Amino acid sequence: MGEIKLWNGQNHTGYFSGECGRINGSTGELFAPKRDPNEYVTVFSRDTCRIINLMPIGTDTFRGIEAIHYETQAETFDNGALNPDMKCYCQDPDNCHKTGASDISTCAEGVPMYISHVEFRDADPSYANSTTGHKPIDESDRFFIIMEPRLGIPLKMNVAIQVSLHVQPDKDITILQNINEFYAPLFVGKSSGEVDAKLAKKIKLLLNARPIAFYSGVASLVLSIILLLIGIYLSLTNRW
Repeated sequence: MGEIKLWNGQNHTGYFSGECGRINGSTGELFAPKRDPNEYVTVFSRDTCRIINLMPIGTDTFRGIEAIHYETQAETFDNGALNPDMKCYCQDPDNCHKTGASDISTCAEGVPMYISHVEFRDADPSYANSTTGHKPIDESDRFFIIMEPRLGIPLKMNVAIQVSLHVQPDKDITILQNINEFYAPLFVGKSSGEVDAKLAKKIKLLLNARPIAFYSGVASLVLSIILLLIGIYLSLTNRW
């Protein structure tokens, strides 16, 4: 439950080789319940034709509900330089791009598009150094999920991904003949959401359903025992 297994009827995107193209993870609305707090969560992004992993970085509390805070890391858009398992995101093994920006040209009909953290955060410095006008990072620029692990319900989510165009010199195009190679940020895709107080109350009821039922059962049992003992006592003392 909460996991996507097929996309367009296939279990592999075909846009990346090996495990990098395998369909898995969630679309973000619901995740598998009873999560191990030490395991990462995976989101499948249809727009980029790939998965994005978020690592647990600690616990959090949202509207009185205990949760785990997951966030993307430096290796999220790696090419194998930081994590060998990410090598399959390198489209050209003989000329692999530097870590921190993921080539999605195969998903963008051949257009040299790259995705990364906002402002090339955690990426190789060469990306940010090739352009100007960068600004400090704030919370809205981060990609994170605050999730209740027992039910797999995201309580708060913020998605932020930067899309850039890889621009290279081209002797056949006058305006591009004498330029230096650079990555031009085109736009930042952002979306966010959180459960409101009313929904949080319902989630709390679900989380407490078993304990409530258990303790209600214990209370009922104790009351029955007390009534039984009173009945025995009254019988023995002829007070009926």
